[in-house]
Amino acid sequence: MKISGRIWILALAFLGTQASADPKAAADYIVSQTVTQPIFEGAILAQKPLITGALQNQMRENGIRLKDPDRFFDLFLSEFMDEFVESMQAQSAQIFLDNFSESELNDIAAFMKTPSGQAYVAATPTLMQQGAEMGQRAGAQAGLNAG
Repeated sequence: MKISGRIWILALAFLGTQASADPKAAADYIVSQTVTQPIFEGAILAQKPLITGALQNQMRENGIRLKDPDRFFDLFLSEFMDEFVESMQAQSAQIFLDNFSESELNDIAAFMKTPSGQAYVAATPTLMQQGAEMGQRAGAQAGLNAG
């Protein structure tokens, strides 16, 4: 059976469009994997002493003394987190679209769908928390050395 040149062109065009995913869909998938509550909690919990201190100072300026600053932090975080994550997710897809090509977005999304990509996503909260803690130690040491 012979296929005409016109049918080949149509078939290749169809296959080409099927192989290329929508960049917005890829960006949205990347956001769904990387802009999540557990990831932000990892980073925020690493900063808990600094945030708790700032909250205490702000409350003290308003004449409020916190009896249990850690408990207040936990309550504050539970109220803050949902809105924060929602806002970050709404804005993040455009950042990915602005900074990566269509091919790169598709490659990143494809990686995140692999077992290795999912292992990376699952480890990200811990990596962020450990990175933030390491940054605090390095910053403290650099500050001492600069002094």
